[in-house]
Amino acid sequence: MSSTPDTTPHGGTSLWPVGDDGRRIVRIGEDPDAIRVLTRALDARIIPGTYVSDGAPVVVEEISGAAGPNSADEDVALPLTASVLKPSLLAALLAEHATVHGQKNCRTAEASPPGPVLSAVLARRAWPGLPVLRRIISTPVLRPDGTLLQTPGYDERTGFYLAGNTHLAPIPDHPHRTRSPPRGSFCWNGSCGTSRGATRPPTARTTWRCW
Repeated sequence: MSSTPDTTPHGGTSLWPVGDDGRRIVRIGEDPDAIRVLTRALDARIIPGTYVSDGAPVVVEEISGAAGPNSADEDVALPLTASVLKPSLLAALLAEHATVHGQKNCRTAEASPPGPVLSAVLARRAWPGLPVLRRIISTPVLRPDGTLLQTPGYDERTGFYLAGNTHLAPIPDHPHRTRSPPRGSFCWNGSCGTSRGATRPPTARTTWRCW
């Protein structure tokens, strides 16, 4: 069986057309051809939420039953993780997001790629088509250029994935000066003072604010 890309009426090619069920159609042949086709498909992000981390393809997914931001610990991260793709996980994700057509009893039918084929696909360490995922974070951070990363989702400029903490209010880009403590002030337990007029020295619980 050949896995020649489908030709569109306009002369272009569509490697993975969308089927009636909304899933991409991937046609594979014998093992060598299947390895090549599935490698291209994975590198083209046919599976949503895929990234590369330290040379390994990963998928960002939710963890059922994990503690969320509304638990007793407000600093807990959202239940997201970057799972390294293994043959079994890749097979499940392909079945969920794509329709893989192969030869079955001399007929073209939906099939699940064999385990050795999936292992061969995942053996490589170069995935130029996948965005690089550095880490998943739960709170806004400053980028190296000084701008604030606070939009949930993947940030191409840093490679960070910010989990959508809806319990945190957005941080204004330009805080209003009248709402900010004076320069050099600090706060503890909800009370603010200055280093010059403090009635007690800052402790480990002191939150310093500088403007």
